[in-house]
Amino acid sequence: MLTGGAPGLERESPELYYSRGNLADNKQEWDKAIGYYQKALSLDDKYTDAYLGLGGDYYEKGQYDLEVENYEKACLADPQRDEAFYFLATAYEEKPVTLAPAKRLGALGAPPFRVPTRAARPRMRPRVRPPRLRCA
Repeated sequence: MLTGGAPGLERESPELYYSRGNLADNKQEWDKAIGYYQKALSLDDKYTDAYLGLGGDYYEKGQYDLEVENYEKACLADPQRDEAFYFLATAYEEKPVTLAPAKRLGALGAPPFRVPTRAARPRMRPRVRPPRLRCA
């Protein structure tokens, strides 16, 4: 398939499959999007955006363990991406907080923190999906 010379969308590039995943997400075709994101990661296993897309799709499907796993991989792939840690923290927020995720966040490079009791935690903003590319 030709991409019409669009910059960054060469044949068999992770960006191409990431864009296809976004198009599938826009149609709420979660399984198709997951396949595209996984193909992008098979070409570049450090492609953080694909991990974030996978995490969002697994959230939509109710597969929260896979959501957390992919957000953790996004944090490892690019420790400078703040939104990866944000999405991981919101995924942890939706489950009962235990010490294990807090230790895992520290292992991923997040600053150390103590786990507050449920009553002491501030309310989080409503969950926001990872940013998606919009194509005309």
